Amino acid sequence: MILRDRDGTKQDVLSNQERMLRLAERDHGLTAKVIAAETGIPVPTIQSWRRSPPVAMALADFVLVCRVIPDSLTSLCTEPSGKHVGTNGPEEGDLDAVASHAGDFAHEYQKARHPASPGGVAIVPQEAAKLHEIRGGLVAVARRAA
Repeated sequence: MILRDRDGTKQDVLSNQERMLRLAERDHGLTAKVIAAETGIPVPTIQSWRRSPPVAMALADFVLVCRVIPDSLTSLCTEPSGKHVGTNGPEEGDLDAVASHAGDFAHEYQKARHPASPGGVAIVPQEAAKLHEIRGGLVAVARRAA
C-alpha cells in the first residue's frame, strides 16, 4: 500500500475532526460549551476546530476530547491511520454490545448492497460514511471484549 502524501492525510484528519464535532453535537448534545465545561478547553479553541478552514487539534486537547466524546466519533480523527480509539473500562467483555453493533453493521451493509438502495449494489459515499461510523463503534466494543 502506498501512503498518501502528508497534505492529503492532514486534510482527511481535519475533515474528520470537523465531522466528529458535528456528529457529537447532533447525536449527543455535545456543543462547544459542553465540551469546554467537561475538558477545560476554551470555547473559542473548540470553535476553531470546526470553522473553515479548521485549526488542527493539539494532541493534548484531543486526549481531553476523547474523555468526553464517544469512541466511535473520536475514532474518526484516527481513521486515516487505520487506528481506532477504544475505552478500557468496567464494560470490558460486553459481548451483548459486540452483538448489537455487529447486527447494526450487518443491517446497514445489507441495505447498502440492496439493488433498490441509492447506488444499487454498489456502496455510495453516504452509505460508506454510515458504515464507517457503525464500524468504529463495533471495533471499539469488540476490542474491549477481546
